[in-house]
Amino acid sequence: DSLSLEGAIDWKNHIGYALAAARGAEQGITEVYWTDQIVLERRPAADPLLAGLGFAGVKYFARTPDPKTRLLDRALAILMGLASKERDNPQLIQQKEGSAFVRTDELRGNAVTVMRYGTRNLYWIDNITKKMLRFEGNGAAGTAPTIVDVIGRGKQTVYFPKREQAIEASAI
Repeated sequence: DSLSLEGAIDWKNHIGYALAAARGAEQGITEVYWTDQIVLERRPAADPLLAGLGFAGVKYFARTPDPKTRLLDRALAILMGLASKERDNPQLIQQKEGSAFVRTDELRGNAVTVMRYGTRNLYWIDNITKKMLRFEGNGAAGTAPTIVDVIGRGKQTVYFPKREQAIEASAI
């Protein structure tokens, strides 16, 4: 399975939006909105089914996130974790076994320092702005590589679709 997301996160309100492209179990999802509590999926192939059931204006399936079993939800949880309101304590990071300086490098024309947190997470930090430009992680089994590239910065405002455009996935 593979998943690619491109979108924006409202860091202040912790709401995200992304266009999606996937192979495997998540195939068919074209866009997604999310918070810590809810995921709205757009699956255009389901439009005829929804219309046939009397839900002509509905475009999104609403559900509770399930990061333990859904690839999409694991990716969204990582994004929300990177959007955390509070920074990790640098003293605790230093105590995490495996955490270390890895190397200096260049990413999209920016000089960066690559740091490892634990044994599976790499952070690419811009040497001038001290902002994260990339996150690379992997699941405990080594079978879930994840890369998050931070391309744009600045205030983002993301609004959920209107309530009447979504239906609980469990209702279908």
